[in-house]
Amino acid sequence: MPDNFDWAFFQWNKKESTTKVEFQDGPIGYPFESQTTVRVRDGTGFKTVIGDVPLVAGGKYFFKVKINNGSLIKIGVCRKSVNIEQAFCDTEEGWALYNGELRHGSNSGGQKYGCPIKSNDVVAVLLDTVEGTLSYRINGNDQGVAFKDEELKHGEFFPALSPIYAGDSFTLITPCPED
Repeated sequence: MPDNFDWAFFQWNKKESTTKVEFQDGPIGYPFESQTTVRVRDGTGFKTVIGDVPLVAGGKYFFKVKINNGSLIKIGVCRKSVNIEQAFCDTEEGWALYNGELRHGSNSGGQKYGCPIKSNDVVAVLLDTVEGTLSYRINGNDQGVAFKDEELKHGEFFPALSPIYAGDSFTLITPCPED
């Protein structure tokens, strides 16, 4: 876990996420307490899955997702007001990594950043609401600051992913609590 960041403990919000996916709770065991996998049923366009616990201003948060299948998945944070039937980062309410580019307020282009993700990658998202930054680690490799934005210092944010194709799937990784 990154220094001075808190693990964001949440689950995917099944009631406030798109209905075009299915949720499957996986086995409980070391080194993870729980693993919830999301799999896309309907491959018509991007759709959004959001977390059920807000990441609030004044904190530094960290979460991990394993990409089981797919590569064109948008990963980041958003405001709760996003439209879950489109990609959360296509509006000013979301910030994401997508295919080696950044997305915020655009569905068609963004600044080059990091590397494209692929199946079996583990993506860590680091939200610092004190400094107003969003960063990523892919398979443990720090990609640097993706976004520095005053908006990331204010209000509530929710972990978010937007897959596109039927069969795309990802697993939220949550650690075992320490004894």
